[in-house]
Amino acid sequence: MTDTARRVADFFDRKARSFDAIYSGQKSALGRAWDRLTRRNIGQRFDFTLRALEPVAGKTVLDVGCGSGRYCVELARRGATDVVGIDLAPQMLSLARDLAAGAGVADRCRFVESDVASFTAAEPFDAVVAMGFFDYVDRPLDVLRGLRPLTRGLLVAAFPARLALRVPPRKLYLNLRGCPVYFYNAAEVRRLAEGAGFTCVSLQRRGPIYLLVAEPNDRP
Repeated sequence: MTDTARRVADFFDRKARSFDAIYSGQKSALGRAWDRLTRRNIGQRFDFTLRALEPVAGKTVLDVGCGSGRYCVELARRGATDVVGIDLAPQMLSLARDLAAGAGVADRCRFVESDVASFTAAEPFDAVVAMGFFDYVDRPLDVLRGLRPLTRGLLVAAFPARLALRVPPRKLYLNLRGCPVYFYNAAEVRRLAEGAGFTCVSLQRRGPIYLLVAEPNDRP
């Protein structure tokens, strides 16, 4: 594990429950109001991903940086036959396993403590999801190249926009807590995807993030 990955893993290990509360809403009224004001993009990227992957039934999906497993569990609930989530934060993975068990989809969800460089699969997945992940990757081209052989279908990923009002306070907040964060513009996202062997199907900006749908450039 690189030093950057270790610092990211340590941060999210500490923040696992408070981060998952963004999805569960198990916060004070003030906390929920703050999330609606500053974190609407989290819900937007969740909905975007589910739409991009439809129809989900019968598919296999890899969720990179799966966190507390919200995407994995919902994909399994919608009929995905095998969903694998990888993450470096043990507390996040613990929450994910509990969530899958509570939703009755633990038989179709697997959660693995791993980084992309170390992860292997017997065969490619039908889709790879990477939401809230490239924010914390210091070598995105290498990571995208590692993801390329893991999907025979789509890559659905988010990249935080460099020119957004939230960038300075977010960068300060995370850096003070030892967590690095990285930002992109649209041209960089396209260049990274193409450099890793993907063809850009769509790239759109939603508030402070870019949402990418791409496919392998040799896909039949």
